[in-house]
Amino acid sequence: MNFKQIKKNKFNISIYISENGEEKKAVLSAMISRSFDLSACIEKIEQNENKVINFLDKNLFQYNHASIADLGNITIFIANIGWITSLFLKDTPLFNGQETSTRVLTGSKEMCNDSNADYVHEHHLFWWNIFNELQGSRVNLSQAYKFDDIRWSLPGTYRSSIVMNLSVRVFARQIQMLSYIPECKELSDELKIAFEAATPIFYKTLMNKERLPHKRWLTIPVLEIDKVCDIQITPPKDLKEKFQQYFFSPRKHEKVMLDDTLSFLGMFNIKIQTSIIIARDFARHRTWHPFTWKLLTKNNQPFLDPKINIPGFIEDKINNKFNNIKTKELNIFELYQYPVGTMVELEASTTLNFLIYALELRAFASGADESYSCIAKNGINIIKEILIKNNIDLNHFLLV
Repeated sequence: MNFKQIKKNKFNISIYISENGEEKKAVLSAMISRSFDLSACIEKIEQNENKVINFLDKNLFQYNHASIADLGNITIFIANIGWITSLFLKDTPLFNGQETSTRVLTGSKEMCNDSNADYVHEHHLFWWNIFNELQGSRVNLSQAYKFDDIRWSLPGTYRSSIVMNLSVRVFARQIQMLSYIPECKELSDELKIAFEAATPIFYKTLMNKERLPHKRWLTIPVLEIDKVCDIQITPPKDLKEKFQQYFFSPRKHEKVMLDDTLSFLGMFNIKIQTSIIIARDFARHRTWHPFTWKLLTKNNQPFLDPKINIPGFIEDKINNKFNNIKTKELNIFELYQYPVGTMVELEASTTLNFLIYALELRAFASGADESYSCIAKNGINIIKEILIKNNIDLNHFLLV
């Protein structure tokens, strides 16, 4: 494997490319679209060292055929980032990768490197102390996974890491958007160094564009609520009429994916009210993209997941830790001052086949967090009610 590690940086960035270079692989793949002869294309590249440079300069830089960059891939590992920046990097339906699970944290009090605001430090230490106190007291530590019942108390500033396997084009786009967020500027600069070291020609041709970040990367709305609703699912208004227009292959058993024709039924809207840590797991489903987040408040104050069983000696300490919020939206990085048990609302849209697949996966997967699987099971029950109301046979689609 050909790893290149970028030295002297805060984020321990390592990058992997194919032995022969991603530019050469991408150019060869692009040439095939104009030729039936693979051997001839390989020979042209091998005989002329400038062929790759000239091809990319002409087709990518001059003619802006950016799809060529989708034919090259980068695998990159980034450490010491926060969950919010990790969220940005994953915020594309083309994301492929993994973020480090909170189940492997050791209890170290180190902060992520993208949360340097002064007010965050106090909160960081407060919640780490709560976490360590719970860990030391062995409160309810009887579940299969270490920390499962006390993960809610982890500070939002815990250190995470992420590995991504992206096309060069997607990777460049994510870096460009990160560079316009002040809190992510240092990371984006280091990613640019890694990008240029790995694929200098692609770096030259792709990084000359301006791509501003999505608004959902900059602010988070604040939603005042009276009571928590785990999950809401709103179907298309014409669901019954559309269902009668198409033939759908019935699902025969668990291992068979749902008929993709279900996408013709339209988009289902999903709202999930849960803790940051559970919402982060639901947000892994790229087929529900894009996601929007809201911070939930009661009496203008953020609050922890009501399902959390908080020991009395801890509850007394945290009652006054959440400050009143008098604005309708926050800088999204302000979420770092709250623990990952803080309540948020996650909203997305998807088609029925992807909705059922994801909910069943989360409802019945072994080792799933109880709160996670409970929300998913409630979602499946809502889908049952929707299908029955529209005279649609449950056995066609659900594992009932």
